[in-house]
Amino acid sequence: MLKNILTLWSRYISFIIILYTVTGVLKCWILKGICEILLQSNNLEIFYSVISIILSAAYTSLLERQLVGVLQQRLGPSLVGGFGALLQPIADGFKLILKELIIPSKSKLLIYLFAPLYTFIITITIWALIPLSSNPYFIFNNNSYNLLIVLALLILGSYGPIFGGWASNNKYALLGSYRSIALSGSYGITIGMVFIIPITYAQSFNILTIVAHQKYYWFIFPSLEGNIFFWIVMLTEIKKVPFDVSESEAELSSGYLIEYSGFNFALFIISEYASILLLISVFILCFLGGWLPLNNSINLYLNVFLFLVFPWWDCFAVLSEPATFSFKQGFVLIFYFIIRTVLPNYRFDYIMALHWKYLFPLLLSLVITNIFLI
Repeated sequence: MLKNILTLWSRYISFIIILYTVTGVLKCWILKGICEILLQSNNLEIFYSVISIILSAAYTSLLERQLVGVLQQRLGPSLVGGFGALLQPIADGFKLILKELIIPSKSKLLIYLFAPLYTFIITITIWALIPLSSNPYFIFNNNSYNLLIVLALLILGSYGPIFGGWASNNKYALLGSYRSIALSGSYGITIGMVFIIPITYAQSFNILTIVAHQKYYWFIFPSLEGNIFFWIVMLTEIKKVPFDVSESEAELSSGYLIEYSGFNFALFIISEYASILLLISVFILCFLGGWLPLNNSINLYLNVFLFLVFPWWDCFAVLSEPATFSFKQGFVLIFYFIIRTVLPNYRFDYIMALHWKYLFPLLLSLVITNIFLI
């Protein structure tokens, strides 16, 4: 089983590094042109930028399905395209795009169609604020308060399922949107308090400054409890097992997604997996040093290894920091998918009690302690 997990991890890392290289050659990166639309810049760069996010989300879903298959001792996707079902996400995407778009006759049409697009746009906009390297080429926005903007947009992103569930005019979808409202009110407070932990350590709201302060030690070491709290809040924000109460296959038959099909459903799913990658990236930036290795010698060994495996690597040495970031991303993703497979679903009232009765007072005491000690 361990061998299979390492194989899946190496495939994912290889794909991400190749994606970095291709987008680097094309002189565009994840959402490099999101706000450049307003500046009427090259539409080809914007197209490649959005495609890179869609591909990352698609192959994240493939990694999840294959890893869950390994852990449950069954076959996951393994046939389409060979090389571990390399073309399976592409086939799934074409299938969803070509399927009939069914719109409920009594739905609120404009909001029903707007909800998946809103969720997708919010997810893409947050990605535009995430740096993947200290190199200016990989930094879209270096605002002094970009971590606060990420937090605000994460909270705004929770309105997509609320709009979709209400506009569908379906009882199960409406119950799913009610649960999304209740959860967003719960974790909206705790996720803000979790972000205060790296902010107090770095004395800054800027993501680049927070990463730079982890040059000698990662923030995961002085704040192990903050790391655990962040994981709980992150699992709630992702809205998948064990906290998938807004979809809840067993109770609500997919919840707010029940009336969506075809391309609209695909937008929700892409946004969901892009959000998983996004929150894991935020965790890496805030607690695992971002693109910084545990010590500088590791970065040297990584460059030597990449040069031996890819002889042309010296032409793309600028990608060494994003490669380090992707190695961490692969490990954290696999850890998350193992949690998602092993843990059972929690009842909705238990999740609410967890945030209000336990996480909130614990985080409040932790934040107050950090403010007075640092």
